[in-house]
Amino acid sequence: MDFFVLSCNILADAYIRPEYYRPEALPWLDAAWRLPALVAYLRGFEADILCLQEVETKAYSAIAQGLGKDYAGHLAAKRGRPDGCACFVRRRAFAVEAATVLHYRDGGGSATGEQDSGHLAQVLQLAGAAGRLQIANTHLKWHPPSALPLQRWGLIQIEQLLAGLAAPPTTIVCGDFNADPDSEVLASCAAAGLMDCYSDRPDAYTCNSNAVAKRIDYVQHGAALRAEPIDVPAIAGATPLPSPAHPTDHIAIGARFCFA
Repeated sequence: MDFFVLSCNILADAYIRPEYYRPEALPWLDAAWRLPALVAYLRGFEADILCLQEVETKAYSAIAQGLGKDYAGHLAAKRGRPDGCACFVRRRAFAVEAATVLHYRDGGGSATGEQDSGHLAQVLQLAGAAGRLQIANTHLKWHPPSALPLQRWGLIQIEQLLAGLAAPPTTIVCGDFNADPDSEVLASCAAAGLMDCYSDRPDAYTCNSNAVAKRIDYVQHGAALRAEPIDVPAIAGATPLPSPAHPTDHIAIGARFCFA
């Protein structure tokens, strides 16, 4: 049995600042248009597992209703923030045996490091006809390459997540990592035995913040899984996002998996 995993940062309305977007994208930031468009966009992939980031409560409810009773939904809210991560699992593909939340202890919520950032990871234990699967969905906090060790928040977070995962060979870790493919964050994933589905597609860009096309969204998997990534539309720094075809400022990525 093969199964399809999709990952997408759906853009929380609370974080929208019109001045950050190209003029052509402004009409598609309107929540009244964007939310139903998001539901249709996600439903159209017909994924077995959806891992979403920047999910607000209203969006979660709309997506859950749009996907219907065929999916089991799980929402994990960030601490002190309006959004979180959400997973939807097709019931006929996998049963959700456990769903836990890791709130990162990262010191990224204040200049002194006394408070955490509120970022988190969802970890689901799944059982299907072909085997058992562990899947983690996360949105890491960005840090610049020049950051001091205690301020490398994304690295601190991913190392906490990887340290807590069991059975790496049958694990999938996906989400918005806010990190380039050659970063310490991705090096940590590789050291833990995870493989990047899009490693041979350097131009599979997933967003273009600050008018620079880049890949910061990932689907990583263990050695006991084989992956065939889906194609992603080409974007450049000047590509308007959101757009009528893409109702978020990230491109959805994913892969079809089978147990090796």
